Amino acid sequence: MLKKLEIDFDIPYELEESIDNLINDVNNKNGRLKDVYQDEINFCLKDWSNGLTDEQIKLLRDYYIRGRF
Repeated sequence: MLKKLEIDFDIPYELEESIDNLINDVNNKNGRLKDVYQDEINFCLKDWSNGLTDEQIKLLRDYYIRGRF
């Protein structure tokens, strides 16, 4: 079961929505669209206007894109 990563910083709405969709898909639909949501998350993380630091981006990418679930 994929759980939301506990973080102490704000993330953009679009990124949070993609993360919620990924978690829902993995936990309730056997991950059929996992790649789609991971691509959305990765796109949001590459957007430099998102206001996240490099360390925050790495943390989120390691958990939601490179994580094994």
